[in-house]
Amino acid sequence: MKRSIPQLSVIHQFSGFIKASASGRRLTPSGKRISKGSVTNYGYVLRLLEEYETAHSVNLRIRLLHRASMRVLQQEKNYWARFFVQFSNFLYRDKGYYDNYVLGTFKILKTFFNYLQKEKGFITGNYHKSFRVPVQQAAPVVLTPEQLQYLITDKAFEESLNTYQRRAKDIFVFGCTVGLRVSDLMKLKK
Repeated sequence: MKRSIPQLSVIHQFSGFIKASASGRRLTPSGKRISKGSVTNYGYVLRLLEEYETAHSVNLRIRLLHRASMRVLQQEKNYWARFFVQFSNFLYRDKGYYDNYVLGTFKILKTFFNYLQKEKGFITGNYHKSFRVPVQQAAPVVLTPEQLQYLITDKAFEESLNTYQRRAKDIFVFGCTVGLRVSDLMKLKK
């Protein structure tokens, strides 16, 4: 009699992963709670997985590999290699995301698989460790001093902008002047 291999729904398990992270049952290795920003990012990845399932008419599953044969192990390796390629293509082509976001998404998926293995005790294999995105360094865009001076002093240009555009220009110019990233700029307080 052929023994069936237990399977888990990726979406269901990922939802549990988010709940455990948000509630404080899952902690960082140093013992701190997972930040709200990380939990929010986990929610975005869950939404991407749901969109991927809908777009490809597939239900992602995880097989539990306790006492699995070599044939089953090879099937799982092929399954997750195919998923990596198809999900990468989905993120790049269909969603129009860039390397940094795709890299962050796969980093969260790796964290999820590590959670299943270490905290839930599921034997899922180490196929997630091959989720590697080649990172291409984006060339930074640098303004010349003349361009920056134009943004600061040109009154006609400033008057052509609406209120929101003026505010964005002011933040941009300030960021260029002090050399902070947008995320750091937005955290500044009076």
